[in-house]
Amino acid sequence: MQSKTSFIEEKAVVNTLSELIKTYEEVYMLKMYRTRNSVLNTREYYKRIFNLYIDIKSSYKNEILKSINKLNKDSVLSVLDKPKEHVSVFISGNDRFAGDINNKVFKDFLEYFRQNKSDLVVIGQIGRNLMQQRAKTINYQYFDLAEDFGVSNSKELKPIVDYLILYKDVRVFYGEFENMISQVPINNSITGEIGEILENADTNGDKEVKNLKRQEYYLFEPSLINILTFFETQIFASLFKRAVEESTLAQIGARVASLEKSTSAIDKKIKLLNYMSLKNNKNIKNKKQQNILVGINFLKNQNAW
Repeated sequence: MQSKTSFIEEKAVVNTLSELIKTYEEVYMLKMYRTRNSVLNTREYYKRIFNLYIDIKSSYKNEILKSINKLNKDSVLSVLDKPKEHVSVFISGNDRFAGDINNKVFKDFLEYFRQNKSDLVVIGQIGRNLMQQRAKTINYQYFDLAEDFGVSNSKELKPIVDYLILYKDVRVFYGEFENMISQVPINNSITGEIGEILENADTNGDKEVKNLKRQEYYLFEPSLINILTFFETQIFASLFKRAVEESTLAQIGARVASLEKSTSAIDKKIKLLNYMSLKNNKNIKNKKQQNILVGINFLKNQNAW
């Protein structure tokens, strides 16, 4: 049987922990509301920009095919002089309590690497820790990045973009926010490579992506090469920025959900402690009453003698 003092001390510790977690939850809720509207409102816009990027790259490929008949639909083409072929980028967070979204994204990231043997880039401390724990022998390039919405407007993002722009095909892996309790792993090419996307559409019956197969015809001004150069530099950077911001929102959403679960568990613990404390106090009172009765009976017996 615990003492009354030990119950009071344990309740004080749990209450302090509860207040701390609720404070963290409020902070992340504010961050989530600050980022959610901006990310969700531009999500469709960036999808359309990416589809346009695919169309423009497909047009350029068709122009090349007219002059040389050696390329197929999976060939990776670029108007820039890019010395490297393929890279996979894992965008993770830095703070803890992000649930299992990073583990889900990392699983897809590692599986894709084992099947395709691309170069690897890891962004965020959680990603680095996962690599150290589960893929020690695999080489990768690491970038640290502050986990804050709007970081894409700072100088922090530039060295990452400068590194990735040397690759003909850049595939990013990150978490995407669906709602406060659901974040899903996403991976896609941000360099407009359509071959694998269309194959997956055939397998999954994705009508929206299948529509990309329909040939679109454009008139380009000033020229197809100039426009594609713009897409492979400025628009590429914007698409990568969007992936970072999507990941940031997913990290915050997962953290809010995780802290909410912790808050619920602590509330149950506090109720249990209150119940046990009342039960313990009742047992102590019963013990005192029993001792009093024992004492009374003892005195009666003494008087009888």
